[in-house]
Amino acid sequence: MGPNLRVIAFLLIVAGTFVACNIYTLIPIYDVLSVNFMTNTSTIALGSTAFTLFYAMGLLFFGTMSDTIGRKPVIVIGMLTFSVASLLVGFANSEFMLILTRGIQGFAGGSFAPVAFAYTFDLYTGKHRALILSLINTGFLVAGILGQIISTGITIDWGWNFVFYFFAIIYFLLFLLSIKLLPTMKNQSPSDFQLKKTFHQFSKFIHSRNLLLCYFITFSLLLTPISFYDALSQYLQPTRTEEELFSIRAIALLGTIFSFFGGPIHAKFKLKGSFYIGLLLLIGSLLPMLFFPTYEVILYSAIVLVASISILIPTIIAIIGTIETKARGSAIALYSFTLLVGASFGSLLTSMFEFRGVLVFLLLYGVLNIFLMRKISYSV
Repeated sequence: MGPNLRVIAFLLIVAGTFVACNIYTLIPIYDVLSVNFMTNTSTIALGSTAFTLFYAMGLLFFGTMSDTIGRKPVIVIGMLTFSVASLLVGFANSEFMLILTRGIQGFAGGSFAPVAFAYTFDLYTGKHRALILSLINTGFLVAGILGQIISTGITIDWGWNFVFYFFAIIYFLLFLLSIKLLPTMKNQSPSDFQLKKTFHQFSKFIHSRNLLLCYFITFSLLLTPISFYDALSQYLQPTRTEEELFSIRAIALLGTIFSFFGGPIHAKFKLKGSFYIGLLLLIGSLLPMLFFPTYEVILYSAIVLVASISILIPTIIAIIGTIETKARGSAIALYSFTLLVGASFGSLLTSMFEFRGVLVFLLLYGVLNIFLMRKISYSV
């Protein structure tokens, strides 16, 4: 991998981390915003809901657009729009404006993930591709903690508005770097982008047995950690402090170290073998907690669970990108949308089952994914 490709990879990884940070920025400052706007935290939480909903829509829209007008224009325009939208969030003077601008911000943020993954397939091969996919996804996992830390720290020292001013500056710098560093890929004419063709393309994916099975697996991949942490908080809250719960989340990030081994694992065990390794780690993280849900066992299991997700997510992306080569950006956009929809069901799952019930559900889904992967076929 040449020096230019290393710089591009670094840009994609850093940008992915900071884009994903904004999914979590409101969570630790709900109380601050509710006092500021003289409303309840449930209303403020709609700002996170608006971001997630429109982010999912942006994933579908921009991923497909990148297959026709090119990767670079989508990321460049998207990053500039994301910067401006972040600035507007900071200027929000009512709960309505907060929710509205967060929705705009979320839609613009959807321009990055599927396009970055498609860029990775366009520019890299073999173990380098596997490593970069793993590291971009590691950035998304780290963002869950980093976004909350940045938001809390800036709010304490400067006020909540400066959280979004800070991110607006970061995204503008990433916009400038994208213009300078990202290569222009061959693409079709911009006039080829039509919503009718987009829906037809998605219909083709859904009628592809291999892709449909991949999307069914994808649905569980963020559902698993989100429902696990949600259920864990409810289970431990009566006996543990907030600091201890935060420590579990922070220490669990040690599991992302497995991302650095994504390339060698894929090279040695191929894509399906890597996926089975990830699933075995997942099952190995859930089973001990089911029978021995002590604090120490949970701490170990959380690390292993994050390690499994660090392997599973880039592997399923690589499989989808291998199956669909002609409209890869669109296929990965639908993957990203499915991943996010699955994540949104995390809270629903924890409202239906207590801690052990959630673990049993996730175990059964994990075992089912083994059988689903066996039915998927593709040519390397």
